[in-house]
Amino acid sequence: MSDVVAKWGKAVAERGFAQIPTYLLNLNRFLDKENRLSPTELLVVFQLVGSWWKTDEKPFPAMTTLANRCGVSSRQVQRAINHLVEMKLIERIT
Repeated sequence: MSDVVAKWGKAVAERGFAQIPTYLLNLNRFLDKENRLSPTELLVVFQLVGSWWKTDEKPFPAMTTLANRCGVSSRQVQRAINHLVEMKLIERIT
């Protein structure tokens, strides 16, 4: 945690942080145009990562929570999730 405090400051570190693989950050440049993720889709993925604290406990934030965090409508989040499922980047658990 001391690295996080050194980089971002105590106020940010105390609010939590998420580890996002560099591969995921750079993924779009390796994909064909039709397979690239939209900015909203990337934000949804990052929000899911930020909600995933334990390996064996999958994240399940509400659509409205994701929409609020991403600054978009619930419908936009739903479309993003549908596309991510279609691309097999995430799976829907019922």
